Amino acid sequence: MDLRKNTVLGVTATNPLANATLAQRSLTRIDRAMDKLNKQMSTLGAHYNQLGSAVSSIENSVVNHEAAQMRIKDADMAHETAVMAKQEILGKAALSALSQRRIQRQQLASLI
Repeated sequence: MDLRKNTVLGVTATNPLANATLAQRSLTRIDRAMDKLNKQMSTLGAHYNQLGSAVSSIENSVVNHEAAQMRIKDADMAHETAVMAKQEILGKAALSALSQRRIQRQQLASLI
């Protein structure tokens, strides 16, 4: 690429530094191009930051969701354990009642 004939920035003279007017125009166009580039980079940076924030928010939501699931599972386990303990106590109480009844029958039979 021959920089002396570059028209990308709007510099069309073969030698843009041939005189002060052309040099000033060239510098002005270069400044405008740099300003435009800086604005685009700023916009891209803002979008990048927004995406980073969204990713962090989603990651935080995932962690919170997983923690909530674990609490629900723990609560379900605690409930099922309590139900099982209740059933065990009821079963033992029923067995005890049957044993008491058998003993009472035996005592009654021995009296007769």
